[in-house]
Amino acid sequence: MIEAVNRSPHNLILVSNFPLSSLQKAQLSEKCLVLIERKNIGRDFGGYKDGVNYVRTHFPDVNRIVLVNDSLFFFRKSLDKLISDLNAPHDFIGVTETQEFHYHVQSFLLSFGPAVIQHPLFEKFWDKYRPISTRYWTIHRGEVRLTRQITKAGFRPHILFPAAHLFAHLQRRPVRDAIESVRLLPIPARRKLYKTFLSFVGEKTNDAAVSAIEAVAYGVRRISPGGRGNDGRLLQINNQAAGMEQWSLGIFPDRIVSAIGRKNQMHYGAFLFMKHLGLPILKRDIFFRRLYTLEEIHQILTDLNEPLRDEVLADLRRTGSGENFRRLRGLMYRHGMI
Repeated sequence: MIEAVNRSPHNLILVSNFPLSSLQKAQLSEKCLVLIERKNIGRDFGGYKDGVNYVRTHFPDVNRIVLVNDSLFFFRKSLDKLISDLNAPHDFIGVTETQEFHYHVQSFLLSFGPAVIQHPLFEKFWDKYRPISTRYWTIHRGEVRLTRQITKAGFRPHILFPAAHLFAHLQRRPVRDAIESVRLLPIPARRKLYKTFLSFVGEKTNDAAVSAIEAVAYGVRRISPGGRGNDGRLLQINNQAAGMEQWSLGIFPDRIVSAIGRKNQMHYGAFLFMKHLGLPILKRDIFFRRLYTLEEIHQILTDLNEPLRDEVLADLRRTGSGENFRRLRGLMYRHGMI
């Protein structure tokens, strides 16, 4: 991302929430206009606040501010285009939006034009924001309230990757491909969608049938008619899916898009955004929050021909999963507090 920003017209200000070594300072200082070190108070929004205030003080005539945090993996393909899109003439630009908790534009990557930057409500938000280091505070008092203040000022968010844009890609593909797209969604969404499809084709939604349709979703295309046991059910569902190639009602693609739209869209739709819309970023907590297994992430990134696959997997292994937390940390993890 640093390399991509330096290829763009933007000036880069880096804010570090942790002390940097002399070597790190020297390396980063060569790549940015300003390097700010601060204590880790207030998580990403604490860093945003100090960065925005620095810009407002030292560059009062700035015509655009883009905020980005390090909760993401960045991929080279299409990253230059994303940065260009963030520099569009819209006053308020976000990459994705979410209905989780309350509607807001997701704050990992935001862009504000001059009309927003100079508006009193934008200035008031940063002046009044208290950098408290809890996840709930950052979400509700940070990103949710920031969206509310900007929309209250009359600015509508321009979303670069809305879930609705996926519908056209899923609808015009064979139904079988739509079924296979379900495996790109997080674990909590898949089983419900498999049951939805089974109900459409008149099948029972028991565990055996769900397992069979999941096998179809993972690309089982040729099954011997002489199979035994569950193979018969698998063959039946496989043939039903194959026989619905021209299904044009759009009901199942609509269910997929709705499943993404109701949740954190970057968690639920990122791999579909990557596959169909060219999204070059991915949240780094998808394994930590048990949305995908490491094996699934490896397979998906392999299918997407992502060159940085191994680096991504190494980072995910190093961070680990929160399911191993015990006692207080386990309780806080299960309730989304960390």
